[in-house]
Amino acid sequence: SRCWMAQNINIGTMTAGKNNQGSDCSSAPEIEKYCYEDTESNCASDGALYQWNQTMCGSNAAGSQGICPGGWHIPTHDEFTALEQALCDSKTCVADFPQDTSAVGWRGTDEGRQLKTGGSSGFEAILAGYRDSDGSFRYRGAFAFLWSSTESGSNAWRRYLNSGQATVYRDAYPKSYGFSIRCLKD
Repeated sequence: SRCWMAQNINIGTMTAGKNNQGSDCSSAPEIEKYCYEDTESNCASDGALYQWNQTMCGSNAAGSQGICPGGWHIPTHDEFTALEQALCDSKTCVADFPQDTSAVGWRGTDEGRQLKTGGSSGFEAILAGYRDSDGSFRYRGAFAFLWSSTESGSNAWRRYLNSGQATVYRDAYPKSYGFSIRCLKD
C-alpha cells in the first residue's frame, strides 16, 4: 500500500570516492554523490551512492526527507520491514521480519529475489555495489546496499541483496560507507 521510487536516487555533484561527503542539502549542487569507480555514467545507469550523513542532510530523525524530493522521505527500518512482510508468503512472516531490531542477517525465503531487477515486486533493486569507507568501490553487479533513516548507536540500519541469494540481509553498518537510496512517498 506504499509507493516506493522505482529507481535509486541520483542527485548532486560527483565527488571522488576518496573524499568524504558533507551533509549540506540546501541546493542540488551542494549535495555530493559518489558514482561507482568515479564514473558519471554509472550514476546515470545505477543511481548514486551516498554516505548516511549526506543521505539525511545532517538530520538524525528517522523518516526525514533527506536528499529525497518534496513529498518523499528516506525509509525507516520499520518501513523496510513492512515492505518485506508484504512480500512474504510464508506462515512465519512476522517472525522472519520482526518490526524490532533484534533480528539481523539473512531473513525470509524469496523476498530478496522479488526485490531485485526482474523480480515480481516491481521494486527492481539495482545491484549498484557500494563505496567502501576507504574510498574504494566494490561489488557492482553483485550486491545492492540501501540505507534506512534509522540509527543504531553510531551506525545506521541498511538492507542488502546479493545476486546469489533469494533472501534479504539486514543489519546496522558504519555511516561512512556509500550506499544507494530509494525514497518512499509520504
